[in-house]
Amino acid sequence: GGVGKTTLAKLVYNDGRVVKHFDKRMWVCVSDEDNEIETLTKKILISATRGGTGTLSMDQFQNVRFSLAEFSMDELQTQLRNALDDKRYLLVLDDVD
Repeated sequence: GGVGKTTLAKLVYNDGRVVKHFDKRMWVCVSDEDNEIETLTKKILISATRGGTGTLSMDQFQNVRFSLAEFSMDELQTQLRNALDDKRYLLVLDDVD
């Protein structure tokens, strides 16, 4: 840690050529607590389906996560597949620990 990986990734993520190249850009912060694939899938789905490219506040994340609570893993994967179908996308998984 501490060698500027996130800073470099942000520079690439926000570069105009990258913005033009990808239909969808997603930045998902992960931690050791995100050890379940379902939690990670929900975070990616939230990032893929919201309008902007900024990060969600913790309150916003909790509200959306609550609305996804009843989705099965198959339903989450289907929703994610539908959100990204026929799109060129960039997904950055940022380790916040």
